[in-house]
Order: sequence, then structure tokens, then C-alpha cells
Amino acid sequence: ALASGGTLLVLGHDVDNLGTGAPGPSDPDVLYATRTIAAELDGLEVVKAERLLRAVETEAGEAAVDTLVVARSPSA
Repeated sequence: ALASGGTLLVLGHDVDNLGTGAPGPSDPDVLYATRTIAAELDGLEVVKAERLLRAVETEAGEAAVDTLVVARSPSA
């Protein structure tokens, strides 16, 4: 539940990290996808929905992607 006028912030490892060697969970069920989260926020105004690149050194080079979604509940 989100209070009237409240803000929801989601920041976490993106599903695109799978197979890159980037640190984080390897179970796709606990990873985020920006487009999926934003589509599930019925009734909220999505202020920002993007993938953030974060340089992390891996065996395959630099790779890490995070999901960032910011949404707002309408004011009463």
C-alpha cells in the first residue's frame, strides 16, 4: 500500500546481469526488469523507469546493470 501522494522507489539488480559474471543473484525470479515493473504499477504515475549501468570488473570485462523505477501515488 502506498499513501496518497506517496513515492515508490525500486532499485535492484536487473535481469540483464545474468550470464555477465556481474555480482548478484543468479535466480531470474529475484531479479528486476524495468519494463515489467513499470507495467505492473496500475494507478501510479511512473516518474522514472530506467536501467542504470554500473561498472563492475568481471572476468568478461566491466558489466553490471541495475533497475531503477520511481512512481508516485496520486494525491487525494
